[in-house]
Amino acid sequence: MQSPLLKGGRMCDSIQMFVSLESDISDDEYNECRFPWQPEDYDGKRGEFYDFEVKSPLTGAGFLVKAVGIGGIRHGRIGGYWLSVNIPACTVGHNREFVNGVYWAAGIAWAFLRYFLASRGCTEKGLSYIPWENVRIGPLTLTFLKEFASKEVALSIINDVRQHAEAILNHGPHSLPGKKKAYVKPEAAEWPDDVFTLYIRDREFGADLYVKQPRVEKAFLKKIDDPELESEVQGRSERTVRIEVTPHGAWLRENGLDHPDKWMNNPGDYEKVFNLIKKKLQLGRQWRTNRIRRSTVSNLALPDADKRCLSLHIAGKEPADYPVLREYQDENARSKRFSAIRSRIFDATGIDLCIPWKVQRSGIRPGLAEVFEYPGEFVPDEHLQEVVYSRQSAPAAYHRLEGLTAGLLSNSADAEADEWPDTPPPIRGMFDEWGDD
Repeated sequence: MQSPLLKGGRMCDSIQMFVSLESDISDDEYNECRFPWQPEDYDGKRGEFYDFEVKSPLTGAGFLVKAVGIGGIRHGRIGGYWLSVNIPACTVGHNREFVNGVYWAAGIAWAFLRYFLASRGCTEKGLSYIPWENVRIGPLTLTFLKEFASKEVALSIINDVRQHAEAILNHGPHSLPGKKKAYVKPEAAEWPDDVFTLYIRDREFGADLYVKQPRVEKAFLKKIDDPELESEVQGRSERTVRIEVTPHGAWLRENGLDHPDKWMNNPGDYEKVFNLIKKKLQLGRQWRTNRIRRSTVSNLALPDADKRCLSLHIAGKEPADYPVLREYQDENARSKRFSAIRSRIFDATGIDLCIPWKVQRSGIRPGLAEVFEYPGEFVPDEHLQEVVYSRQSAPAAYHRLEGLTAGLLSNSADAEADEWPDTPPPIRGMFDEWGDD
């Protein structure tokens, strides 16, 4: 059968960052910089830092900025700024299709922060005290697109992943009582009658799988001016599964990936992030989902005690009911014995004693390996390069932001000059080559 998967790619969607101020600023210099922490209509009654919901000057989409005090407190002298921004939405107006890397996303997020600070009266000297070297990123979301033949096929794929994830993650040795590691919203949604988003949560990362729907409340979706191009992009979006993987800040730090420079010319770490969910779903294991006969069990090259445990498991019994395990008073010894039995049985049969047999048979989807094949970088069609977030549109957006910032700093009526200003030195190289090739 021909695969329903058409094509796919990777990108960086939302990003959070913290930029600390230089630590050697004198009090007089600090006061001259006019770092903002309160709204323009501030009434003087609150000493705690405010949060800023800022609109992108390019598209009108919102992003969030917070001033953070020294030591992480929200008052006193500012120690840096935290920023959260959906880069495609804030630069071209939508994130249905886009190509981007972490290095680019961080550079443009930094430009948004510089623009915001300048728009609130921060001086050019003040901006010099939030240098590129002080940027730290995380968490961030890498989005991987998988296009299918139709919307119906895409939604059925998400349901397959849901069944598989719920079977593996909500049962077994790593499950938590009363807490689901895989779940959907809306909670009662069932395929094929409902459309839902699948959420997977882990200590190191989070992942969301969904198909972007039109007219979703609170979703910023600026239409492309050309109706034909809008129809093309939207139509493809409605049959594309979005796999969004968000490594947490701690994982990025532990893997040396919390500074944008670490992502430049580094395609291997995008695959490393993608493999977090691939590994979590245990797609490399040889799972059994078809019925197993008693005669097959009796003929297995396993110890009799193992075959007895397997028969009890198939009958729906819990490990606590296995006579061989009740022989052990010591919990550690009992756990080690069970682990050995479980490993031998899985190697021989593809059956996991930690997952109820009925759940494994109905939930596991061995055919998902192709869906989770690493797609590499997403490449927009040539005629869409200027209307989606791409290698063409991203530099223009960055330069436009820097032009607006320069205009604010110079207090010029001409906020966007005919010629763009020089790119700040730490980022200049990002326009010589696409940073994450």
